[in-house]
Amino acid sequence: MQALETNTRISLNNVLVTTDFSKISKTARSYATALAGQYEAKVLVAHVLSPEPLLGVPLDRLPVEADPAWLEAESKLAEFTLGTSLNGRPVKMLLERGDVWDVISDIIQKNKIDLVVTATHGRQGLKKLVMGSEAEKIYRGATCPVLTIGPQVPPLNDPKWRVKTILFPTDGSETSLKALPYALSLAEENQANLIFLRVMPLAIARDRNRTRPAFGRRCAL
Repeated sequence: MQALETNTRISLNNVLVTTDFSKISKTARSYATALAGQYEAKVLVAHVLSPEPLLGVPLDRLPVEADPAWLEAESKLAEFTLGTSLNGRPVKMLLERGDVWDVISDIIQKNKIDLVVTATHGRQGLKKLVMGSEAEKIYRGATCPVLTIGPQVPPLNDPKWRVKTILFPTDGSETSLKALPYALSLAEENQANLIFLRVMPLAIARDRNRTRPAFGRRCAL
């Protein structure tokens, strides 16, 4: 296996926040701005409209100034971005129309994004199957690290928030170890605790006339 460089210090210059204007995405925004402030990074806020406007009768594509969906999203994006306080440092707004992942992927490449912060609604089962998960598409396809904020994460009220404890679950694979330099760097930058977790699968122990499960082992360093 290729040697892993664990002393790499991460540098954040451009942080992208994706939003659907939900309460959860506002929570994601607060964590993004806190991290951006710590690294003196620029914040970009992006919203993606569906590829075509929802019209009852098929028409040629409306110009922006006559597209009500675009105008409404533009207003909401401006209002959302007003909540992104970085002591006067610039925040760039991006409003695009198209497939969410295609647009976000293009933004990542063109703006040299170092970190994407996105909210996930935590959908499961049939609802997720039908509606899909845009956050999942982003973190599976992005060429930069992605921080996902789930629906149970509380809002962040302290703009000077810093990481205090980091949990690093790993199965020991090369894929999971790609995240290790980022965990180590964040822990060092913030003087935070770093916990390594490896969960072993349950083993079945047979004892003559009965079968009982053996407890999985959990290891934290």
